[in-house]
Amino acid sequence: MSDSPLPIGTTTGSPKGSPPGLAIRPSRLETTRLEKENRYETARRASQQLKDAFKALQSEVEPSVAPDQELPYVDPDASLRLASLGIELALQEKETIRLERELIASERDAGSITHHAANKRLRETGQRYYSAGDDLWRHQKKKMRLADPGPEEVPILDLRRHGVSDCILALYRKSDGLSRSKGRPRNWRRDALDYYNANGADQ
Repeated sequence: MSDSPLPIGTTTGSPKGSPPGLAIRPSRLETTRLEKENRYETARRASQQLKDAFKALQSEVEPSVAPDQELPYVDPDASLRLASLGIELALQEKETIRLERELIASERDAGSITHHAANKRLRETGQRYYSAGDDLWRHQKKKMRLADPGPEEVPILDLRRHGVSDCILALYRKSDGLSRSKGRPRNWRRDALDYYNANGADQ
């Protein structure tokens, strides 16, 4: 049998009509990575939509005002909707970050990124995951407070409201000096010390 090279166009694949046994297929790790990437991108788009909706509602419910301006009236129902939307956003953010971490791990396993780069990204996503957890707790607490304020809830004093600082200053000035006793004897401190030390004249 001759060892000369095969002519151009000659294939060594399977016979005609048989499955292409030598066809190039993506590896299992690459297929897993693509699946995780698709799930992450879907979650990321959902997070972005919720972020946009939250910012839009927040600008209406909690508008930015100057320190010397009086805060506008806040609708409790609108604040409750904002807190509910914040909870939904925080939950979606946690899910998105979880999928991102899975994607990073699959990229590392497939050899797309180095272990050093993967660990760095995992640390960064871990911080964002805990931050989203803090946001979730904050919005849940706010929603519970708005849904059931309770009869004994103490209102929060807003120092930015007009006149609050003046009232506090007036109360401070009015109470200033009340702790001073009037008409005390000139040597009352020395006499008191002598009394407690049993050095009084009647001892």
